[in-house]
Amino acid sequence: MANSKLYFYPAGTSYGGLSTIDFGERVSDLQITPYRDVSDSVSLGGSFSRVARRSGMRVRIVLERFTDFRLAEQFYSLQSHLEAGGGFSFAVDSAKTFAAFVTSSDTGSSINKWSHIPLRILMASLASSK
Repeated sequence: MANSKLYFYPAGTSYGGLSTIDFGERVSDLQITPYRDVSDSVSLGGSFSRVARRSGMRVRIVLERFTDFRLAEQFYSLQSHLEAGGGFSFAVDSAKTFAAFVTSSDTGSSINKWSHIPLRILMASLASSK
């Protein structure tokens, strides 16, 4: 089994391209909680409406025996990136990492066609296209 890793592009290739944070071991605990920010209203006529403003996931990653100062510096860089609105990818086991995406969807059907490739190939292609 490989280590857990985070992948992100700080602000494009001008800042060094792909940044990878290697935890040095597998994470102790991973908790994922989906959330949705919505507002419901009822008109005077009785009709109901809902406005979905934002959705996402709250992710809590726990790494026990955390004593590495170099790793802490990398997390400070990730924190700045996230506060600026950037995204990231996370792998519990980096040897089994892949990216999946929908290639086509039939309208009115619940059938989607999926493609997947190893994440290392995707990240390399993204870095070369920037």
